[in-house]
Amino acid sequence: MREALEALFVSRVGNQPGVERLRFLFFAAPLVRRLVIGTADLNGRIAGTEITFADVKSWLEWLDSMDPLCARMIDLRYFAGVNVKETASLLDLPPEAVIRELRFARAWLRIKVSPDEAVSHV
Repeated sequence: MREALEALFVSRVGNQPGVERLRFLFFAAPLVRRLVIGTADLNGRIAGTEITFADVKSWLEWLDSMDPLCARMIDLRYFAGVNVKETASLLDLPPEAVIRELRFARAWLRIKVSPDEAVSHV
């Protein structure tokens, strides 16, 4: 996805000095999430799972309301392809904080997907 976003950036803005690609990705990431989730068949299942796109949509909406910073990290990492160091830079956080928040999000998602298995990992 990141390659497509960067190609879009270059086609619209060019390689002008002073225009930051990461800033573009920062603003594009939530839009990409809405586009991906919004155009998906909400009853469709994610490959190899019993998780529907409707599930993902509701979980991301919940995360947006409860922890907007963590939701923004998910957008940057998984919908715009921004790495941990870049995410930390964009959000003015240490990389360790980004890693910690993403671990929280994955653990929370694991609980939502299969609560019985998640409890056995604690």
